[in-house]
Amino acid sequence: MSCRIQDGRHWWGREPLSTVPGMKHRTERNQAASCSRARVWAWAGSAFGLLWVGLPVVDFAGSDPSAWQVALVAVGLLVFASAFLAVTAMQRPLLRPMVAMLAVSVTLTLAAQDSFGLLFLWAASAAGVRLSGRTSELVVAAITALAAATLALTDPDSALFWSITATVFATGTLWFLLGGLVRTRRSARRAPSWRSSR
Repeated sequence: MSCRIQDGRHWWGREPLSTVPGMKHRTERNQAASCSRARVWAWAGSAFGLLWVGLPVVDFAGSDPSAWQVALVAVGLLVFASAFLAVTAMQRPLLRPMVAMLAVSVTLTLAAQDSFGLLFLWAASAAGVRLSGRTSELVVAAITALAAATLALTDPDSALFWSITATVFATGTLWFLLGGLVRTRRSARRAPSWRSSR
């Protein structure tokens, strides 16, 4: 049904208002622009988040590592960054990148430096953003438990153990809440407005 029949204002003024096809094209352009902005923000936010991986790297560099440890950390961080971006920026299926992130976190924590236990923080954050409801809560709790168990094997001091474990849990929970807000906002945008239903 044409908007000429539904809305008499179509005939007001010298120039007619946009018909339904014109509105459709404009809506499609707006949606494309919104998707483009969302992709840019997703990549920028993910890249900025990865910059903080430099904290355990700096600690590792000051520990007089061996050549094989340096090679292991270089390869491991490359795999980790690729998996993190696949989850957060490219919105790929979650399972394989998450397993890769956790495997790298465990390996570098045990074989290189216990401060690499902070890598579990990124895994918990990605799970909190991508998953929802009960599933997200369980996965964040499981990642926190894995981080605690891995750190316990390195025999760290209690301050490092509890600070990393608490940070992993708190950050995963925070991103779970933020992810819920983002999903709610997206659902609200996709819902038909009262004007479009008239």
